[in-house]
Amino acid sequence: MSFIKKLILAVFTVLIVYTVYQYSLRPFLINYKTNNVLKSTAPGYYEVDYYAVAEKFRKYAKDPGIAFKHGFNLKFHEILASIFLPILLQERMIDEYTNLSNESITLLKQNIELEPYYLKNYIKIGNLYSSIASIDEHAAENAAIYFEKAIEKSPGRQELYILAAKAEVLSGQYQKALENAKTGLILNPEYGEAYFWIGISYIYKGKFKTGNKYIEKAGKEFNIETLAPNLKILAAVYRDTKQFKKTISLYLKILEFEPNDKETVAFLAGTYKEIGEKEKAREWALKLLEIAPGAKEQIQEFLESL
Repeated sequence: MSFIKKLILAVFTVLIVYTVYQYSLRPFLINYKTNNVLKSTAPGYYEVDYYAVAEKFRKYAKDPGIAFKHGFNLKFHEILASIFLPILLQERMIDEYTNLSNESITLLKQNIELEPYYLKNYIKIGNLYSSIASIDEHAAENAAIYFEKAIEKSPGRQELYILAAKAEVLSGQYQKALENAKTGLILNPEYGEAYFWIGISYIYKGKFKTGNKYIEKAGKEFNIETLAPNLKILAAVYRDTKQFKKTISLYLKILEFEPNDKETVAFLAGTYKEIGEKEKAREWALKLLEIAPGAKEQIQEFLESL
């Protein structure tokens, strides 16, 4: 065999080996490594360094050998949103929480470009934007946009209309929220959450009587009286709309289920101050001091303001 033929064969062999490694073996190895990283975060594993986990995924994300980019992004999102973010929120690390939420949103937006008809990407983005709505003034509006896009992809799913309605209430789009909640109700006349968000939309629009009727109906369809999160939402609505007697009644109901809920006790003290019942405000502020001694300085300032 001539030297030229040997050289051509050698080059051809190298190209085959490189192609097999780059487009078959390498993606498999990356997938194997990322699966191992995910396993290290499963229940039963202790002292997980979540920062190191996130950094590993960022490193893999830059690797041109990644195949099935959509699936990889979903894995990375799962690490950030389901595992990492709740820890940051619990530790009140708000800046880190916001940054990682936006990083996860970016991953999912890449997925939309890769697979524009994969519905869960839109829902996950909407949920992430909703989770930072109290931190980012534009997040609720962005959440509503992605839930509306999800509706365009799958207009027959009742829960999408309620997700959109929630985001639209948060962003002050009460008429749109009302329309979406009503559509959810048309799709399922026994859908308790639809009644709930129709009622809230009406209340924010100033139609208290109509809104309260829908809230009562919601209570018959799904038991909001035993669900503290729904009671907290409703209490916030009544507080925002200056219906303080209803607000106080709901806070007291919440405390029947969660007697040491710091947020509720703090809001209850603030609401009593708002309506001029200073002794009640003092009583609940002292209760807050018992369950949240770390907030002594702020509570003392509140007591001095009475």
